[in-house]
Amino acid sequence: MRATGAKKENNKKTLLFFLVSILAALGVTYIILKHLPFIIVGFLLLLIAALIFTSALTAIWLLIHLVLLPYYALRKVKPREEESKGIYTIEEVKPAKSEGERAEDVPRRTYCPQCGFEVPQDAEFCPNCGVKLR
Repeated sequence: MRATGAKKENNKKTLLFFLVSILAALGVTYIILKHLPFIIVGFLLLLIAALIFTSALTAIWLLIHLVLLPYYALRKVKPREEESKGIYTIEEVKPAKSEGERAEDVPRRTYCPQCGFEVPQDAEFCPNCGVKLR
């Protein structure tokens, strides 16, 4: 008799937990259905706010890249005054041995404008890529 009594007690507890979970599920479902219009409206408002924010960011990006940067490049950046001769030169700076030493005595290096290869001073064509230097 004890075994059947314990079994009945376990069945009652299981049934109680089952009923409580069903009532909780029904209550949550009722609350969701009762407030469903508010949930939908809130979701739609969030979606609209995200679209407005994304549109504003896109408009700012377009304004910067299509209007402000070209304006700055055309109006504010001054073109170089000197005319390019087609080659780049870099002077080696060495400390002067005496005050009488001139700037012409400093050796100069010449580089190809196409590939950046160091070329001799008197070369007319780059020995690396073959582009005409003068």
